[in-house]
Formats: sequence, structure tokens, C-alpha cells
Amino acid sequence: MIGWDDPIGKQFDIVGKGKVVGVIKDFNFKSLHNEIKPAALTFYPKLFDNLLLKISAENIPNTLDFLKRKWESFFPQYPFEYSFLSDDFQKMYKKETATFMIITYVSLMALFIACMGLFGLVLFSIDQRVKEIGIRKVTGASSGIILLLFNMEFNKRILISFIISCPIIVYVMQRWLENFAFRIDLHWWMFAFSGLLTLGLSIVIVTLLTFYTSTRNPAECLRSK
Repeated sequence: MIGWDDPIGKQFDIVGKGKVVGVIKDFNFKSLHNEIKPAALTFYPKLFDNLLLKISAENIPNTLDFLKRKWESFFPQYPFEYSFLSDDFQKMYKKETATFMIITYVSLMALFIACMGLFGLVLFSIDQRVKEIGIRKVTGASSGIILLLFNMEFNKRILISFIISCPIIVYVMQRWLENFAFRIDLHWWMFAFSGLLTLGLSIVIVTLLTFYTSTRNPAECLRSK
């Protein structure tokens, strides 16, 4: 942005003049909501408001006690305050973390309610069609065919709901991702995976609930009320 082709050795004025000794690659020092801004790293031994230290991950409490004693010996008039860089970066995404937790809990609750609804719907459908299952068995239909028919019926409904919901999800996700200067792209496999997972869950529930009735004696099915 300054327009220097070769900045090494040139004077640069940030809270006092200094000489440029090197150039580093761009890096994010703010959240990914923001584009990478210009930054200059300066070293003034007599002018600073914080220290950045790299410490070992072993025995951190003792390390902090040591740093506190050293700080108080040099700067007794200022309180010793510290934070970890990983925590500072995490704070930049406090809103996203809270949103993630809310979406996770709501999604699990919605999945549970959907499974309970599917469970009840399958039981109701089987109860209403016991005689139909008996007739199909008498006419030669196997248990596998009956399971396939029931699965196709319910999977058709799930596919329709999936097709309706996908454009809404894409729209909402695109609007949310627009808040970030750096963001991922939405790929088809993300939606395909969730769709297949839902279909698989439906097949398991329908198969388990339909299996008992489909393997019963046809005479018992025909005598049921």
C-alpha cells in the first residue's frame, strides 16, 4: 500500500521512526469477519503495554506464578494481567460459538421430534393396513416386498420435504456466510450427506416397525380388526 518495491532498510514512522528490517506474509490478526489489514510490527524496549510470551504447555500454573513474581518486581505499580492468545482468538467468535450451540441443540431436538413423529406415523399406518399386509402375503408377496413398499412410501415423503427445504437452507446459509470476509463454499455433498443420513434413519425405523407385522401369519393379519 505504501508503494515500496524494496522496503528493506527504509525508514518507517510509527510512534517514532524505525528502520524496516523485514517483510512477512499477510496474516489474520482480527476475526475472519474482516479482510486482512496492513500491519507493522515494531519493537520499542521502553514503550510497550503488553508482552507476548511463548511458554511450555507443561506445568502452566508454576509458569504463571513465576511470570507474576517477575512482573511485580519490575512493575509493582501495575497489576499483573494475562490471557492466552488462543482464548483471545476464541473471543472473536463468541457469537458464532453461541449460535453453533443453539443450532446444535435445536437440530437434535428437531431430529428427535421428527423421529417420534415418524415412529407414530409408521405404527398408525401399519395398524390401518394389517389386513392389506395379510392379503399381500396370501397372494404371494414376501416380507421383503412388503418392507420395500412401506419404505418407498415413507422415503418418498422425506425426499419431497428434502427438496423443499434445500433452497431455504442454501439461502439462509449464504446470507450468514456473507458476514465473513473469508468463508467456505457450500457444496452439493453437504446436502447429499444430510439427505442420505435422514433416509437411512427413516429406513431403519420403518423396517424395524414393519418387520414384525410382515412376518406374521397371514391368517392372523386377516382376523385383526
